[in-house]
Amino acid sequence: TLSVFWMLLGLVLSVLGLQCIFMGILSQVQFDYAGEKTRRYLAAFRYTPTTVASMFAFALGLLIEGRFVRMYIQHGYKLLADLERGPVHSAIFGLFLLISAFMTFTFGLILNGYIQSVRSRIHLREEEEP
Repeated sequence: TLSVFWMLLGLVLSVLGLQCIFMGILSQVQFDYAGEKTRRYLAAFRYTPTTVASMFAFALGLLIEGRFVRMYIQHGYKLLADLERGPVHSAIFGLFLLISAFMTFTFGLILNGYIQSVRSRIHLREEEEP
């Protein structure tokens, strides 16, 4: 198995990569004047399914972290040698689930809000034209 330090490095790089992907999508949508990529991303990140998936991942992360915290408390707030591998590794994965679920949820909110804002501005401009 991987050491805790390698898993933490993987956690940091995964979160950084996910953030880069989300920022790239937002920039593509902002400068997508034809609307092709916007429609594709909006279909992939529809509000309700994205929210439900994020809530599920967050709940799963909480369950994993809860298991780790319970074992940690039961053993007198110490990580014993036999506990270090399994629960700590799963706790790091639980942290990844919590962070990525929150990031995905907020990204879905921002993406859908931005697209609605652009649509309303376009609609207002069309009404102003004679």
